[in-house]
Amino acid sequence: MTDATPKQRRLFYALWPDDVTRSALARLQFELHGNKTRYRNFHITLAFLGDQPGTMLPDLQDILAHLEGVEMRLQLDKIGYFSRQRIAWAGMSNEPPGLSQLQTHLTAQLSEHHVQFESRAVFRPHITLVRDADDPGKLEFPPIVWHAKQVTLMQSLMQEDGLQYEVLASHWLRRAR
Repeated sequence: MTDATPKQRRLFYALWPDDVTRSALARLQFELHGNKTRYRNFHITLAFLGDQPGTMLPDLQDILAHLEGVEMRLQLDKIGYFSRQRIAWAGMSNEPPGLSQLQTHLTAQLSEHHVQFESRAVFRPHITLVRDADDPGKLEFPPIVWHAKQVTLMQSLMQEDGLQYEVLASHWLRRAR
């Protein structure tokens, strides 16, 4: 999809889970209190671009198409809490090296193409489960194994019924050897 209009779009790159992973995350939400993330909105943000002109879409899609990375096994096995933002999230005790390599390659490509993005000192991969959340404490649950195969370029849209994400482009990661 290309768009030559200058309209601003709120964009980000993300690992996009399959329905099996989404269903497991939705079941995990039952234990949490607050504003639950929609089933279709679960993701791990790799790079948040914020508002970008529509004219940037071809360049952003090209960066995605040439992204180097391999499929990886992510084991979501812990609940975390960002107290300042009051966000409960699912994450990993042991992140595979391929995840940080993928994120580093993506942000290097964005920098090389002079694309503005939110830069953080430390990449903290997580899936937001609940906003305006109570602290979940030590919640035990069976690990959720996600075979991450797809990176997407996403648009964040505020609708009457809340925040929704739209896939603008996707890229399948290379099979691990």
